[in-house]
Amino acid sequence: MTALNFPANPSNGDVYENYQYDGTDGVWKRLPSSSLGINGLADVTITTPADGESLVYDNATGEWINADATVEVYGVDTAETSYFSLPKGTDAQRPVSPSNGDIRFNTDSGSPEWYSDSFGSWLNFSQSPLISVEYLVVAGGGGGSGNTVNGNGRGGGGAGGYRSSVFGELSGQNQTAEDTLELPSGTYTIEVGAGGNGGANATSGSNGSDSVFGTVSSTGGGGGAFGGSAASGGSGGGAPTAGTPGSGTLGQGFDGGTSLSDPTYRGGGGGGASEAGGTNGQGQGGDGITSSITGSSVTRGGGGGAAQYVSAGSGTVAGGAGGGGNGGVGTTSGTSGINNTGGGGGGAGATNTFVASSGNGGSGIVVFKIPSWVTPTFSVGLTEANSGNGQTIGDYKVYTVTAGTGTVTF
Repeated sequence: MTALNFPANPSNGDVYENYQYDGTDGVWKRLPSSSLGINGLADVTITTPADGESLVYDNATGEWINADATVEVYGVDTAETSYFSLPKGTDAQRPVSPSNGDIRFNTDSGSPEWYSDSFGSWLNFSQSPLISVEYLVVAGGGGGSGNTVNGNGRGGGGAGGYRSSVFGELSGQNQTAEDTLELPSGTYTIEVGAGGNGGANATSGSNGSDSVFGTVSSTGGGGGAFGGSAASGGSGGGAPTAGTPGSGTLGQGFDGGTSLSDPTYRGGGGGGASEAGGTNGQGQGGDGITSSITGSSVTRGGGGGAAQYVSAGSGTVAGGAGGGGNGGVGTTSGTSGINNTGGGGGGAGATNTFVASSGNGGSGIVVFKIPSWVTPTFSVGLTEANSGNGQTIGDYKVYTVTAGTGTVTF
């Protein structure tokens, strides 16, 4: 490069070879419109320069040459044994709008973490992602009361306990839905409660069995009473004449209904998930609650209708909406609660002879809704309505377990 011989004693603003003299600073400064070429330097060789290239030293030629200096780190193995430094910061310094898969080191937790769009949160590398689960767990309904020949009415079976975490719906006793479960990967117990047996002649119905999903347990419905006090349960059993009804369980179902003596001789209806059994000889079973967790609107948890004594004739006393069996009048037998609704069984009608029989409680059900990317595995002993494949509803899958005892693994 040829040396520049600047004029001696320049004045402010003088121009020479793309330089201008700055009298304030006393120096020559390159004009903004000029460019500095470096061709001609002894150890620099530039060939067809391209945008973004840099000067890199070529040891083979002993020269600086123009080349793409981008270092490709993706899909490349390395023998490096030192370290790779991640961005570091506190919880408060996390990106405002992170993208799925972003990684950083959290100095508050002392752990590396990554951002998951599926969960909308940052997760530690060692943390198993939590699975959001909505559930509906209904226990088996109680059996209806057995027959009588002494002129008194008997109670209907109470509905199985009703527990729900479905957003925007109700849990038992018309309570706000429970909290959604946030479960780590693992194995969880499932049990579908059976309905209780209807009472034989001059005996009370038996309670339904509990239904279970992990830590969520619903209590079996109380059996309808032949005499004395009806059984308590998820929903209470209906009272016999001159007896007392069974109590429901908080957040699962209502009490059974009271009875009425002369002239009706009708027992109390079994309690339902959304209301108590019919009282003072009304005898109808309490209604259940409607859910659309499976994509269709289905009512479950109805109480069984009470029995009524008449010396002759027949008829029915209505079971509660949601699978409750009808109670019998006179020679009419009580009907069983509908399976997979937890409906209570209807009481046996009564005349002067043992003619009618009582209804059994309906079995319960376990339904759960999870993100579609989770694949559950069911153990032997459980029956899922879609052969273990569930049903797709938007970005979720819903699994309906209709019978059995076993486990599910996420």
